[in-house]
Amino acid sequence: MDFPLQDELKDDLKTRIRALNRPMQAQPTGEKARLSRKLPGIRVVLFDIYGTMLTAGRGEIGVGQAAAEKTPATDALTAAGFACAGEECGFRAVEILQSEIRADHEQLRRQGVDYPEVEIRDVWQRTLDILIRDGHVRGLITPEAVQRLAVEYECRVNPAWPMQDLRQTLEALRVKDIVLGIVSNAQFYTPLIMDVFPETGWTEGWFDAGLCGWSYELRVAKPSLRLVEHVLTLVGTQLGIGPESVLCVGNDLANDIMPASRLGCRTALFAGDAKSLRLRAGDTLVEGIKPDSVITELGQLTEIIR
Repeated sequence: MDFPLQDELKDDLKTRIRALNRPMQAQPTGEKARLSRKLPGIRVVLFDIYGTMLTAGRGEIGVGQAAAEKTPATDALTAAGFACAGEECGFRAVEILQSEIRADHEQLRRQGVDYPEVEIRDVWQRTLDILIRDGHVRGLITPEAVQRLAVEYECRVNPAWPMQDLRQTLEALRVKDIVLGIVSNAQFYTPLIMDVFPETGWTEGWFDAGLCGWSYELRVAKPSLRLVEHVLTLVGTQLGIGPESVLCVGNDLANDIMPASRLGCRTALFAGDAKSLRLRAGDTLVEGIKPDSVITELGQLTEIIR
């Protein structure tokens, strides 16, 4: 099934995103900032989104436990125009969703993808097929309904809100003529969420759309080097800039710092939110990996970029 995202549907989905998300504060981590000497020659900054630009309910994009998400799933199905039959509808929805995600991951691994990513709309379509076949749900599966369901569910189980000082930080980087891009584990609704929050500058074109790497489009997720490598190739092709002039900012030592570091970028670990900080102690993926800087506030980025 194709999933056209027409302007009218985009507007409707953004209205629901606004309605479902509420202000959240980052939680202190207890970490201390470690600001390197000013990094010379930085011309591009690539941001992670969840847990870095946006504080999120789960700290990162993904699917949690079926039992805990039973009620949100039921509510999301209803809001998307489906009728649930029986008390187990929500539980079965999340259980099947998780099973279908695992199936996609296994298929992609067999194709040689080291860290697979799903296209959540395909997953929800198959989940609905099974739910309707088994009598748990009634309704008509359309591309619009699938996309509405994906947004309704995600915003209920993983609400997001801009990090403190996000807009001021991005404005300050733009004053320094820094090009802004994104490397993020994401889904089709992630740009819509960015669009909803003016703090991101997304609607104003602050980010170069041609320098954004979305995991759902490439079907590969961080910590694979392939997602960062894809964006670095774009940076090199479009701007003639090498990785040594690129600063990657993220909250996860394995997902964000490791691939960027191995590919020759400068790195800044964002340790400003306990919900999202991932130091990965004992993980062999991060052996020998040390960020150039550790920041506890986004505004500290302007202190380390010359």
